[in-house]
Amino acid sequence: MHTLAGRARFPDPVDGRLFDVNAWYSRLARQRRLIAWHVKDADRIIPLPAPGTNPFTQERVRPGFFDNPDVVYVGEGSIGQGYPVDPDPEVRGFQETFTRNRLSDPAWFHTESDLGPGRATDPGRSLRWAKVSARYMLRLRKSDRDDCEDDRYHWQQRQIA
Repeated sequence: MHTLAGRARFPDPVDGRLFDVNAWYSRLARQRRLIAWHVKDADRIIPLPAPGTNPFTQERVRPGFFDNPDVVYVGEGSIGQGYPVDPDPEVRGFQETFTRNRLSDPAWFHTESDLGPGRATDPGRSLRWAKVSARYMLRLRKSDRDDCEDDRYHWQQRQIA
């Protein structure tokens, strides 16, 4: 989220181009310098806020939900789903980004939300966020294991250790 937010907030001052996040991730993966993903999901704010402002929010209003607004769970936001849910075609979504840019060892995934902790009226918010977000990430990992023999071997070795 912060990489994409920075891309939108700070275009090149000379020519106005946006930072090519996907090329940067690809270069780091090829150099075997991409060892972890720090995952934060968010929704694009529509209409777009003024230039220089973060165009994403980690809160979502849920109709009928007892304590609005709630947090955006990993995998449900426009960043996690990517284009066309997010209007920017450069936002690929987590599944495509993780598939295209394989991690080198130790290959960690860390999920977080800046707005995860609950309020007095919703003390279970952070645990709910963690459970829903973990289920999403584990589904991605399972499909990776099924599709990639090399990753399957490394995953099995981690389970044995």
